[in-house]
Amino acid sequence: MLTKVCNGSRVVDPDITILDSDDFKYAYMTSFFDEVGVHIEEGIEPLKGTDSWVLEGELHGLPVHASFNTFESLRLGVNSKRVPYKGTMRETLNNFMSAYREEWFDYHQDCKQGAGYL
Repeated sequence: MLTKVCNGSRVVDPDITILDSDDFKYAYMTSFFDEVGVHIEEGIEPLKGTDSWVLEGELHGLPVHASFNTFESLRLGVNSKRVPYKGTMRETLNNFMSAYREEWFDYHQDCKQGAGYL
């Protein structure tokens, strides 16, 4: 498992070692998406570790995606918010979870405000 719940929030387990090699990014992302509950709707798998790939899906009603190519490295997104690969894989995955929480909160705030005008 790549994730665990700390203080009520799901985060990347601080006790595991995540390799920052391009060869492992697809495996990490498919495992991570599976653990957090992303329903993958579309994707292109790599033939070898450094080939380009794309994963697109939905997490609790919000569109999410991950893509990789040798020119841009790993790119993640929630709704229209992009989460670039910076620093380490652990930081990037935790940044993705933070972006998801913000987008989910904003989405549900908008839904509540919209429902109040009915």
